Formats: sequence, C-alpha cells, structure tokens
Amino acid sequence: ARVLLDAAGGQPLTARDRQAMGLDARAWPQIPQGVAQGQAGPMAQWPLPLVVETLQKLCHDLARVAVGASPRYFPAASLPPPPELSRLNQWGQELNKVSRHADHPWNLPLKLETLLLQARAILRVRPPRGNPKG
Repeated sequence: ARVLLDAAGGQPLTARDRQAMGLDARAWPQIPQGVAQGQAGPMAQWPLPLVVETLQKLCHDLARVAVGASPRYFPAASLPPPPELSRLNQWGQELNKVSRHADHPWNLPLKLETLLLQARAILRVRPPRGNPKG
C-alpha cells in the first residue's frame, strides 16, 4: 500500500484510482529500470496520460537524486543512475509538451515506443567529459 501511495504522490484517492487502472505495487519499482532499457512493462496496458505522468514522476525523481535529494515517487533502490541535470531538464520539457496532448487519440503503441526511445536515450549513462580512455 505504501508503494502505491508514494506512486500517487501521497494522495490516497489517486492511489486507489491507479490501482483500479492496473497499477501494481510489485510492478511499480520495476518501471525505472525497464524504462532505462526502453521497455514498457506494465505501462503498455495503460492510457497515455498515465504513461506520461509516470515518466514525469521518474524524471522528477531522477532530478531530485541528481541534486542529492531523496526520490518522491519511486523507491531509491529502483532508480537507475541519474544523467546530467541538463538532460533531465530537456526530457522534462519534452514530457510537458506531450502531456498537453496526452488525451489525443494517438496510436498508443507507436507513441509509447517513441517516449521510451527518448527516455532510453536520456538515461543512457555517458562517460564524464574529458575522461581519457586508458
């Protein structure tokens, strides 16, 4: 129950509604690593607005971790290493654009694939700049 409450930002009615939509407390912590690998996992069955909201929460949590704060929505151990904050800001802006039209009747599988490709590209760990290869 705590996992779903955290996933809903501490809002019990939202947690209940998300559970009714198929959000599973066992699957929630697996989402960040799945997204980092470009896999939809349980999100493949969700409506696009919920997918976008979940990706926004992941982006938010990664930004919090990147600046030394605790995540709000996902368990800390479930998160991949955060990329540079500038890349997270860029991803967050893209997600905000998509969220404005998330109720549009997109081809859901195609839109989901596009969102996951963007996420995977942002979350790809890159070596620090100026680090010579031995």
